[in-house]
Amino acid sequence: MCEIDIEARRARDLERWHRRVAERRAQGLCLKCGKRPPAPHRSQCEVCTAKRRPADLERYHRRTAERTAQGLCPKCGKRPPEPGRSQCEPCAEKDRAAGRARDARLRAAGIPRRDPEHARAYERERSRREVEQRRVAGLCLRCGQAPAVEGLTQCEPCNDKRRAGEQARYAKATAEGKLYGGRPVETRRRIGRERSRKRDEARRAAGLCTACGKQPPTDGASTCEPCREARRTADRAQYAFRRAAGLCGSCGGPTTVVSQIV
Repeated sequence: MCEIDIEARRARDLERWHRRVAERRAQGLCLKCGKRPPAPHRSQCEVCTAKRRPADLERYHRRTAERTAQGLCPKCGKRPPEPGRSQCEPCAEKDRAAGRARDARLRAAGIPRRDPEHARAYERERSRREVEQRRVAGLCLRCGQAPAVEGLTQCEPCNDKRRAGEQARYAKATAEGKLYGGRPVETRRRIGRERSRKRDEARRAAGLCTACGKQPPTDGASTCEPCREARRTADRAQYAFRRAAGLCGSCGGPTTVVSQIV
């Protein structure tokens, strides 16, 4: 086949392809198969897109890796990226302009920029991957910059920020008269009881006083002698205070006068 025939066939095929694409677009059909309507904001249906997606992703990742290894912008492959960025300035400006135009079109049509459910699911999965990567690397799960403190999941600066925030929030809620700093009361009480139970079991297993956890308990008791004496002193002081106030020494409630039967 001569060169003229090849060029003529190529021009004929290209003209036929453009005509077919125009007909399918006018009919609101997928430009690839012409059988189903295209997916929202796309030119092909979801079936054709799913068939093409694996090959496109593989080609995209291979090309990006090659350009990055050469120190070039992964999008155009012509210029080195800007310092601290992954793209060169012209490509970054094109992305920003395209994003602004897309947002303006969606805003004019009353369409949300992203599907809320899809966005939340994506962010949860992205956060999970990020946390797992930081955990494997031994980094702070919050900032990902500094190593985590031994036995904790965050670095010391992030721990200080978290403590300061929690203390401020707790103080504000306490000033408003809320129990446990505004946290769910039943939940905090349940957590406290469970924590106390585990602590007591651990101290008993170690043969230590369940109150202080420092000294062995007195024979036949669960607490050591200093803790028992401190408890007795506190009980006696409480009893004396209640009796002086005319209250029941056991529960602190009002006393009842029992008349004597003669």
